[in-house]
Amino acid sequence: MEAAAELGVLPAGKQEIFPTIEPLASIGELLHFISSGQGRLSAGKPASFRQSTGALPLGRKGGRIMRQLIQTADSERTLYLDGIRVNHDTGWVLVVPDGDEPVFRIYGEAKTEKEAGRLVERYVDLIKSYKSEER
Repeated sequence: MEAAAELGVLPAGKQEIFPTIEPLASIGELLHFISSGQGRLSAGKPASFRQSTGALPLGRKGGRIMRQLIQTADSERTLYLDGIRVNHDTGWVLVVPDGDEPVFRIYGEAKTEKEAGRLVERYVDLIKSYKSEER
């Protein structure tokens, strides 16, 4: 309890904001900003465009295709959470295997609609080329 009582107190007797109060203060400032009507929260966000594919059928080769995507991806620019998300200079692409069907779903986002479509199409073509390879 003594350690908890010392939190937020500076040696010169100056009071610092208690650590658990800071998030509440941030939420309060956010709510104040919203209610003031000074602007939209999305005003500072740059425009982006998303594209996606329908279901891309895999058959029995889904695991092999995922392994190939993992092996060929740049590990510095790739996240492996919900599937394989590859970050590019102009946007990103997420390749997700469906949990219920033997298909992939591909999502992309970029600064322009054309670039988002190009990124998605690039991975559709890549998956189709892996699917057609004989092993």
